Amino acid sequence: MKFIGILCVFLALAMIFTPLLSLKDEKPSPIEEKTESVFLQSGEKAPQNISVYLTKKGKTEKMSLSDYVTLSVCAEISPNYEPQAIMAQAVACRTYALYMLKNGSYDKADISDDYTVHQGFIPKSELKEKWGDKFDVYFEKISSCVKAVEDKAIACDGRIIQPAFFALCCGQTENASDVWGGEVKYLKSVVSPGDELSENLTSVVDMTESEFESCCKKLKNCTLPDDKTKWIGKAERTQAGAVKQIAVGNGTYGGAEMQKAFELKSNNFTLEHNGDSFVFTVVGSGHGVGMSQYGADFMARRGSNYEEILKHYYTGVEIVDF
Repeated sequence: MKFIGILCVFLALAMIFTPLLSLKDEKPSPIEEKTESVFLQSGEKAPQNISVYLTKKGKTEKMSLSDYVTLSVCAEISPNYEPQAIMAQAVACRTYALYMLKNGSYDKADISDDYTVHQGFIPKSELKEKWGDKFDVYFEKISSCVKAVEDKAIACDGRIIQPAFFALCCGQTENASDVWGGEVKYLKSVVSPGDELSENLTSVVDMTESEFESCCKKLKNCTLPDDKTKWIGKAERTQAGAVKQIAVGNGTYGGAEMQKAFELKSNNFTLEHNGDSFVFTVVGSGHGVGMSQYGADFMARRGSNYEEILKHYYTGVEIVDF
């Protein structure tokens, strides 16, 4: 999901998003929790088309919502995952698109293909290059999964939600309030089964002192003292283990801000000064809020269907026909 976002009215009350989130000058949040978001009306039908701003081409293209969701899912999740996990991703991608169609305020189109602003999207021509001789098999599998849930969406209290998702976590997802500073009732910390079994769970980033110092320049108003042993201080962590804030130089910075500045896979990391280097040990991939794609696949392999997966990761939601 490493998710998207037009900046929100609700979360902006606290600290405007990091990464699917926070700080305006960081990778935006996929969450735009508007208190005035539109209720679903009885008998209301979903839009059939969506306009997508293609960043590489610098132009807007109109397409069917079904085609958009298919290409979004292709960009967001592995085609090797179980069908029920892909179906869960399809409902999440469709739900996000519907939210933008009903509540979004992007000025160039209904949505963009820039995953750092909205959610992932990949044109079919690029998919053919990416997947090569497996294109037909992969595309048919994902298309079939999208078709199976083509009328489904995720709602909470009668409103379409913004479903955050990400690749992999430490085994427990994050509260939106811990990562983005604003409460979102359907984005609560839950156990993410199977994530800790991933061979890609941890990654290590080893930096020289000069490389570390260079990255610190990306942090707002960060000044480092002459004594390198005092460049980093204590970290405050969330319930699930991500860095909520950490002392660096003369300032304190959020985990998501550090993730962006130092190009880490996630905001769940430890940082040590080891001799002449600074070593990040990173757990997971992505912001950790909402649905873990790896966890969804693990649940699917253990027999859960897409609806059970979605209701596990998004607290108090219902899957509706829309």
